[in-house]
Amino acid sequence: MAFGISLIILLFPVCRQSTTEVQSKNTERFKSIVDEYWNHKKVSNPLRDLLEGKNVKDLPDISIEKYKKDAAFSESILEKLLEVNSEELSHKDWINHEILEWQLENEITAPKYYWFTFLIPPVSGYITYINRAYTEFQFKTQDDLKNYLTLLEQYPGFIRTVHRHTQEQLNTGIILPKEMYTMVNPFLSYILAKAEDNLLYVKDDRLSGIEETEAKSFQKTVKNLIDNEVYPVLKKYVDFIKGDYYKQTPDAVGLWQYSDCRDYYNYLVKVNTTLDLTPEEIHELGLSEVAKIKR
Repeated sequence: MAFGISLIILLFPVCRQSTTEVQSKNTERFKSIVDEYWNHKKVSNPLRDLLEGKNVKDLPDISIEKYKKDAAFSESILEKLLEVNSEELSHKDWINHEILEWQLENEITAPKYYWFTFLIPPVSGYITYINRAYTEFQFKTQDDLKNYLTLLEQYPGFIRTVHRHTQEQLNTGIILPKEMYTMVNPFLSYILAKAEDNLLYVKDDRLSGIEETEAKSFQKTVKNLIDNEVYPVLKKYVDFIKGDYYKQTPDAVGLWQYSDCRDYYNYLVKVNTTLDLTPEEIHELGLSEVAKIKR
């Protein structure tokens, strides 16, 4: 009996030390997972440089294949994350753990609703966002000139991907309403321009820090790329939108008219509110809160 008590007394401090070490390793493991996730995000979405005021070097891949690949990566990160005991983390890390788990779950589901994303609206569409990579590009050195030309060479491929995306949406009946098309049409006319009138062209005021001879040579190359590479691809896409696409635009407005719209709406509720509530429950919650205000 005495031997048993002695053994417990001897083991107790060892257990405390072991628990501390486990907690420390748990925290290190969690931070390692966060770093892996964040580094992947920075690489997979080069437009993040835009938010930091840096020049964008490459356009992002917006294909369904890339979405699925990112979802698979998120799934692998989630598996690692769930191995971390969140109860052994600090309160701050516990919050981050919960947020990351929620984010990963949304990203894993995202490819299912890929075709619900419209790329062409002038306000919320991806084309407008991508164009900022060009219109906000800063020119300070010769390398900036080379990098811009590399970026410009990627634009036709981006528009081809947008074209395929829009065509597939048309095939599945996910089409912009006529009412929204009235905003899209002027926008497409605006981006469909040649040479100096194209928003991708770089005018003199943006090249004030570049030697004049180099600037003129650069502008000539940009003009040739726009007229011979960019414009034909844009023209084909715009003709498609104004032709076959427009003929099938619905008069009705709202997600309800699309297949699988219910699931997508539930997904949007979760993504935008972080709540596991149905649209009806959200609506009732809103009504009850308004009723409280009116009392």
